[in-house]
Amino acid sequence: MINNLQSIDWASLGHAYGAADDVPGWLCGMVSPDAEAREKAFGSFYNSALHQGSVYSSTVASVPFLFAMADDPATPDRAEVVALLLSIGREAVDAEEVYAVVCGGMGRIPRSTPTPRT
Repeated sequence: MINNLQSIDWASLGHAYGAADDVPGWLCGMVSPDAEAREKAFGSFYNSALHQGSVYSSTVASVPFLFAMADDPATPDRAEVVALLLSIGREAVDAEEVYAVVCGGMGRIPRSTPTPRT
């Protein structure tokens, strides 16, 4: 799955600091054998693609790759990948917001009134 990163036009997607053409490098860094490279990649992703809890089009586009990483026993720090997915899920509770981004919205997902959790 990680080999399919180039199938997405990341530059047309956004994160907190603009075009998301740097996201594929962070995703690759998350599976690096180098612990320092992984730490830097996760930090960059959190700081830009999940900045202050905001979900962006690049965040949503990353989800299939993150699931593939979490599912792969060869992925170092799988628990960190799962934690990242949970963080994204908490911030994108409203599926309609995610759908709007995936189906043509760009940049930050508009925030709506939170849905009460039961």
